[in-house]
Amino acid sequence: MRAEPAVQLEATRARPSVRARAVAGIAPITILAGLIWALLQPYRLTFLHPRGEGFWWLVVEPPLLVILVGVLGLCLLGEAVVGPDVWQKRPWRAYLWPGAAFLMGIFMWPVMIMYTNSTLHMLAHSAWAQVLLFAGGAELALATGRLRSRYWHLTVPLALLVSGAASLLHEQNGWLFSRSAFLHHAIGWLLIGGAIFPLLRTARPRSVPVAVGFAATFLVVSVLLYSHRDVADIFGHLSPAAGSPRR
Repeated sequence: MRAEPAVQLEATRARPSVRARAVAGIAPITILAGLIWALLQPYRLTFLHPRGEGFWWLVVEPPLLVILVGVLGLCLLGEAVVGPDVWQKRPWRAYLWPGAAFLMGIFMWPVMIMYTNSTLHMLAHSAWAQVLLFAGGAELALATGRLRSRYWHLTVPLALLVSGAASLLHEQNGWLFSRSAFLHHAIGWLLIGGAIFPLLRTARPRSVPVAVGFAATFLVVSVLLYSHRDVADIFGHLSPAAGSPRR
């Protein structure tokens, strides 16, 4: 029996297409952009000079968020490119996205506890934390086999909808009032719109466009975090009530 066809098949599998390389390279480029940004503008990393900074500015580090969201996008894009069967040949990969969602839910609790300037903020952050823990826990249970119904995946679009609504509801200022206001509005509507992808993914789990759209939602959030600045041209009319400008 000749072994050449099998060898050729293995060689073909070993060489990813240009399209696959391009898609898979989006998230690493995002991560690299975050690292370069942190190196070029270290003053954005407030934990290096914490004196006089509030909890929010100490916790929300834009370059670090870009890197973390890029890692999440990398995982989701990798699964979309190679397919769930190939992606889950390494068992630990199945826990990356559920684990990230669960950790984000845990992370939101100290934000809720420490950021207490209004009841509305506390309620929004607590709802955000609970729904992320719910979705992350359901996805972890599905990954371990403790839950088997695919309808548990509906917790993910629920998490995105509640997260987007929480971001919008607790921002009482207009889009161009400040950096924080713009970011809350943009990310809020993005998450609400992006909830369609995990909703469709429940019905069509092997759809590549749906999986790429789900991953792209997080990458666009990363781009928003990367590109946004307090004092851009559109913020030239900032009210003094918006606080001192930050870069």
